Amino acid sequence: MKVRDLQGNIHIWNISKYIDNRRINASQLHINAVNFLRIIYPALQILEEVNIQGENLYLDIYIPSMKTAVECHGAQHS
Repeated sequence: MKVRDLQGNIHIWNISKYIDNRRINASQLHINAVNFLRIIYPALQILEEVNIQGENLYLDIYIPSMKTAVECHGAQHS
């Protein structure tokens, strides 16, 4: 998959390495969000902690078929 980073550069994004990738120290909000998404979208692949190419940033949750990312801001961001 081709993606564009925050500076406009294009990268080839290999998301297959993010299958079954959950942070050990994921917040309860993150866990609840993933569980909720798996309930409402049982047939869709839901990836966690996906690196944004060219950046030192990660998407908390990414649904490739919907091209949708979810960022969970819990108490750790306050």
